[in-house]
Amino acid sequence: YAHLLGMHAAKAAIGQRRDMVDGPEVESALGSAIDEIDNTVVESYLRAVVSQKGEETLYSRVLLSCALATTDELGRFQQAAVIEPLSKITGKQYNAATFAFHMNKFCEEPRGRVLERLGKIRNYRYRFREAAMQPFVILKGLRDGLIDDDVAEVYASRRQLRLSNDF
Repeated sequence: YAHLLGMHAAKAAIGQRRDMVDGPEVESALGSAIDEIDNTVVESYLRAVVSQKGEETLYSRVLLSCALATTDELGRFQQAAVIEPLSKITGKQYNAATFAFHMNKFCEEPRGRVLERLGKIRNYRYRFREAAMQPFVILKGLRDGLIDDDVAEVYASRRQLRLSNDF
């Protein structure tokens, strides 16, 4: 996804006769990059989030929050880790019980099993079943304007790779 996004951002910069890629080029590249992502990922995403009426509901925001949740070394996260990003994305305060239904549905066939639930009751951990889904959900959230500076701050503060000047 990084290469695809970079290619489209570079094309946008070249199209504007610029020799540097900046925020506007990356933003314009999001749509083009998402359009070229493998259809199986897109279909899985839509199956997970679209309601019977053909509209996206809270499912898309819960899935995006799962993609932004703090994970362990194996990419697993607890339901409680979804609270902060979901609250920032929606502007409403949620508790884990409010969206537990959604997360459980993501583990079932009708919603495409985009998440896998591991562990035992009261100590479940979740992870994305397909590695390509998590970054796709984040890219889509960026394109759709669901990720603003507050939400990005949550994600940036928990990056898996911490770079420092101590090397």
